[in-house]
Amino acid sequence: VTMHDPLRLAEDLAVLDNIAPGRVWLTAGMGYRPHEFEMFGKDIKKRLGLMNHVLDTVQKAWTGEPFEYEGHMVRVTPKPVQEGGPKIYMGGSTDKSAIRAAKRGYQYFPGHPDLFKVYEEERAKAGFPPPEKHLKPSASFLYVSDDPDRDWQVLAPHISYATNTYAG
Repeated sequence: VTMHDPLRLAEDLAVLDNIAPGRVWLTAGMGYRPHEFEMFGKDIKKRLGLMNHVLDTVQKAWTGEPFEYEGHMVRVTPKPVQEGGPKIYMGGSTDKSAIRAAKRGYQYFPGHPDLFKVYEEERAKAGFPPPEKHLKPSASFLYVSDDPDRDWQVLAPHISYATNTYAG
């Protein structure tokens, strides 16, 4: 979310929520790749503040009521179908991300399963009801082939590149 204009993101998701009533949610991540922050003219050292600003803004925008934004009164329309707007999930791969999601009352997509326990405990401490059941992620990519042995030779270098780039 740190790469997006908060008002544009709020409106786009509200429109989508009206098109697909109640089936939209936002998975929010801070980002971690320096070149992406550079590309969008954002300071990676301020990413936590940027993320909190965006999430606070979209939640105000989803009320459908006017609010002050950067010194101006604004109102984002349409109002989402879901009361309060699409559900917000926070993604993350650290204890800090689990604690942050819990303290803000968001749902959580952990980078590894052990973090969900941290999240559950912190959410209870913060006074929120138990979270939704931990959703297990599915594959993040899928290749379909009528001849996997043949096509593996073509795909392997690309899969290796993507995996190594992500790990880097």
